[in-house]
Amino acid sequence: MKTRLLISSFSGDETGISIFELDSETGEWNRLSYKPVPEPFYIATYKSQSHVYSIYNFSVDEAHGSHMLKTFSIDSASNELTEVDAQISKGEGGCYLSVDANEKFILQANYVSGNFELFSLVDGVPQSRAFFEQHEGSSVNAERQMEAHTHSIISDPSGNFVFVADLGMDKVMIYRLNHEEGTFAANSQPFVESTPGAGPRHMVFSQDGRHFYVVNELLNTVSVYDFDAQQGELTEKQTIPTIPDDYTGRTHTTDLRLRPDGKFLYATNRGHDSIAIYSVESNSGELTLVDIQESFGNGPQNLEFAAHGSLLLVANMAGENLQAFHMDPQSGKLEKLGDAFPVSGPSCIIEYLG
Repeated sequence: MKTRLLISSFSGDETGISIFELDSETGEWNRLSYKPVPEPFYIATYKSQSHVYSIYNFSVDEAHGSHMLKTFSIDSASNELTEVDAQISKGEGGCYLSVDANEKFILQANYVSGNFELFSLVDGVPQSRAFFEQHEGSSVNAERQMEAHTHSIISDPSGNFVFVADLGMDKVMIYRLNHEEGTFAANSQPFVESTPGAGPRHMVFSQDGRHFYVVNELLNTVSVYDFDAQQGELTEKQTIPTIPDDYTGRTHTTDLRLRPDGKFLYATNRGHDSIAIYSVESNSGELTLVDIQESFGNGPQNLEFAAHGSLLLVANMAGENLQAFHMDPQSGKLEKLGDAFPVSGPSCIIEYLG
């Protein structure tokens, strides 16, 4: 069985977006196309995957400025990407993109400037900036938390609420989004605070929408919350480490993913260069550590499931390679599939089913 993957390369000799094909039996990789794009740190797709969005953080662009949201159409037959739109960003250091559950907006977090923006979508193409919000605040880590640093942004499964993880403020901010009235405002519960110095980075909802998970970059932990879908409120119930208790080296978490069946959660560690594997208790959503698996490359940056959830892929950005793993359906443990495949600075992976 072969699966196609959209992969962004943020650094190295070939920055851009490629479509690769992976044989899930042999682990053989084949690049089908390549679109040069300067420094595309993060990518996302429209739900139908007719379009792919890329943050454009090129350091010098005299014509348009240095920070943009670019949109490409995808030809599923030729695997070619064609640029169809470019929106100038009001923020700096764009680091995360997602499409809201109702496919009305694309959401962008800007790490350096500590703000985020929502662009309205029509048939998958951004039309205009609909909302912009600047965060103000800090926390206890003098090196990383002297100011706001928005690191990810997602909507809940209903699309009624937007959640923004701010590493600099040690908060997950909560906003209410009314599609009918076209309004966007702080929720009645405007935020939840993380452990001081935790640095919340990426977030994911459980499949049933009852639980919410946050990976905390600076303290190398995952936090578990109950979610009230009516009020948009979070209640923290557990925080669990992503690294062994006796590890003393420098390491930071990056990404987390729930397996499609919701039974296991995976989180990456840069420095320890590993993937923490947790089983998920079906009723409470709480986590139990199963294993910590070597990532077979430096700086595991991003995770993605593929081949109907039977594979887990990791982009080792600093190590400049991709590694595929078979997932055991019962234990959730990972088995290396083939050797790591060399790719210039891979930063984001999306399975492409178009």
